[in-house]
Amino acid sequence: MCHPAWARALTEAQRLKDLERLRPVRDRTDREHARPPDAEAPARGADRRTRQAGGELTPTA
Repeated sequence: MCHPAWARALTEAQRLKDLERLRPVRDRTDREHARPPDAEAPARGADRRTRQAGGELTPTA
């Protein structure tokens, strides 16, 4: 078994590596949340699925 201080150092090194790997994901999430939402996107997807199913589209006011 290694010295307790070494075990703590190895654990901390692994934690820092994990944080380094996760940083781009956090940055992307922050960018996505900073953009205004695209409210029409769900409607466009529903219209497309309706067309693919062969149904009629009703005008959206």
